[in-house]
Amino acid sequence: MNINNEGERYYKEGIALVNRGDKSSAIASFQKAAEHFQSSKDLNRYEEAQAQIKQLRG
Repeated sequence: MNINNEGERYYKEGIALVNRGDKSSAIASFQKAAEHFQSSKDLNRYEEAQAQIKQLRG
């Protein structure tokens, strides 16, 4: 699995965790997604993951 697919997997996991109300686990998933997106130079998706983290942290 390539880095970007890993990022997408963690991002989708974060969304699912938000929907279940598990905020702290969702933040961890979005952080992992952001790391993968940054490594693959997908800065748009990196910024989206960071925005999710910021929103969850309030």
